[in-house]
Order: sequence, then structure tokens, then C-alpha cells
Amino acid sequence: MKPFVKKLLILCMAAGTCALTACGEKITTESPAAEPAGTSAAEPAEQTEAAASETQPETTAAAQDDTETETEPAEPLTQSEAYHKALQNTFWSGCDAFAQSYVFAFGEEKLGMYCSDGSKLESWWGVKEDESGLFFYSDAGCTQELTMLPWSYDADHQIMMIRDVVLLPTEGTDADSIQNTLKDAALIQDSLQGCWWGGANDAKSEALAFTLNEANLSALTCENGGEPTPFMGFWGMNADTFVLYNENYEPFRTYHWSQDDASVLKLTDENGAAVSCGKYTDADAQTVGEQLKTALQ
Repeated sequence: MKPFVKKLLILCMAAGTCALTACGEKITTESPAAEPAGTSAAEPAEQTEAAASETQPETTAAAQDDTETETEPAEPLTQSEAYHKALQNTFWSGCDAFAQSYVFAFGEEKLGMYCSDGSKLESWWGVKEDESGLFFYSDAGCTQELTMLPWSYDADHQIMMIRDVVLLPTEGTDADSIQNTLKDAALIQDSLQGCWWGGANDAKSEALAFTLNEANLSALTCENGGEPTPFMGFWGMNADTFVLYNENYEPFRTYHWSQDDASVLKLTDENGAAVSCGKYTDADAQTVGEQLKTALQ
């Protein structure tokens, strides 16, 4: 299985598109301009009854007009427009199971995709009603379809998946600098594939072990005095974050990762509790579970 971006580039070049570019669009996030505040003129403190009666109908009519204007329903956004609005000027990044890293840069109109092997693609994009795919187009009107990638996006849990690659929201100003930060993450996740890693936290109150099988995750958690509990799902990793997800796209654990020594992966949770994970050699889940219990003693 080869990284999906290579396949996408081949499809786009075969379609004769000029969307493949030598450089990506630089994206910066800008806040929308503030709405001007409304103003009203104060009436004189004293006025005749005649003047009051003359101005009253106009004031009432104006108020009615304002009410009608405020209550007019806005045109609902299409699904594609809603996604464009939600993702505009954002970056997403992640690694696959083949030591490749990716950056997706959603601009004002186009989507730029950048792979660590140097492949780059910039294209107009959109989604379709009742179809779970990310569609690419050669024209601004999104009428000339190039190709489609299986895609899912969960705004509540801030997770995006392209095929089986998890992309995490990423702070940054341009794709090149983000891509440079992903080099270590791509290599580290490659070392996590096919073997168990784990250890106990500093307080020895809980232990964690996990193994990656391409996009799939198997994990064990164990509290002091308890039995190991299995967990299945998938994983996401970028320059500084390692997330374990369950099968419903819900984050099970979110860690900041660091590695000063190739033999130890340090995972720190949102509360500051750290687990120093070492590699278990030639171990299965049962053996790892027993070692987790021992680590908590």
C-alpha cells in the first residue's frame, strides 16, 4: 500500500489538470471585521402634542421595518459551504503508517496538500450531500471533477480522516514550516508499528501500553490493584500531540509526546501526569498486561 497522496497526484496528472503546483498558498488566519454599531438620535425633551402625533406613525413604521428585517430567515448554507466556512484558513497535519507526513492547508477557496516526499497539490474542493468524500475540481465553479478521497470530519472532536490517516488541527502560518516539524513524528510512529510500548505514570497509579498496526490501535490500561482493560481504536500523531481514539471518533487519551532517548517515548496528559513508555520485546497482550501490573507495584 502506497501513501494516498501519490495516488491522488497520478490521478490528477492523468486528468490533465494544472492544479499541481510548485508552491503552496500561504494562509494566514484573519478575524472578520466587526459590525458597525447602530446609532439613534435623541428626541428633544419638550415637544408639542401635534409634533408627537406626527412623528409617532413614522417611528412605529420604522420599528416594524426593523423587526421584519431582523426576523427574516437567512438562506441556509449548503453542506459544502458549511465545511468551507468551518475549515477556512486552518491547517491540519498528521502521519501515516509508512513514515510519511501530510499537511492540509484550507485557504479562502483552494485546498493545498503537502506530502513529506515533496509532492504538492493545490485544487478547488468541495463535498456533496450524502456522500462521505472530499472532491477535487479543476475549476472555481467546481464543475470539473478530478478525483475524490474518502473523508470524514468531526467538528465536535476536532478530528479529520483522509482514507485511514488521522489529521489533527495544527497551529501555523504556512505549510512548509509545519511539514518541517513533522519529521520526528513520522519516524517515531514508524518505530511504534507492530510492537508494544508502555509503562506506568510517575505516581504509579495507572499504566498504559499500546501497539500500532498501521492505522489501527490496540491498547491496555491498568489502574493500581486492578486488571488490565483492553481498548481498540485508532491513533493520530503530529509534531507534538499523540491522540488515542475509540471507534466512535472520540478521544480516549490525548498526550503531548517527547522523546530524548530513542528507547523511551514520554507521554504527558492534560493534567501533567507523564508516562515513560519503553518497548516490550517479543511480547503479546497477555504478557504486556502482566508487566503493567508489575510496574504499578
